[in-house]
Amino acid sequence: AAAAATHSGHTAHSSAPLGASARRFCAAGTAAAAAGGLNDKQMLILRKKMKHQARSRDDGLLGNYLGEFADRHADDLQAQELLDWQELMECDCETVMNLVAGYQEASPELDTPLLQRMRKDLVDSPPRNPFA
Repeated sequence: AAAAATHSGHTAHSSAPLGASARRFCAAGTAAAAAGGLNDKQMLILRKKMKHQARSRDDGLLGNYLGEFADRHADDLQAQELLDWQELMECDCETVMNLVAGYQEASPELDTPLLQRMRKDLVDSPPRNPFA
């Protein structure tokens, strides 16, 4: 499936594009985070969405890593980090892999504390068995 360019210049993940209601939710979340934070229900929704997005990637190895990261860290992420995750998940699998691995320089909107945390997590994590 073809990937579409997004407002920030990276390509959207084709199997899970943001619908209009999801874009409104994320836009409202960005405004709420800037104004002092999301409410508990919004945070819960974003954490559940994060775990679903991690499992739903087209690339199995990336999905495994993202799923493990989400399982370990979703409950610890702050509102802005959850919104940064949404922005990162709009990228195609190859871009996400290259950004997290540090092989590709992140654009200003993707160069976030979340991405730095993911890079550190990748380095600090034990080796993964792709057959597990």
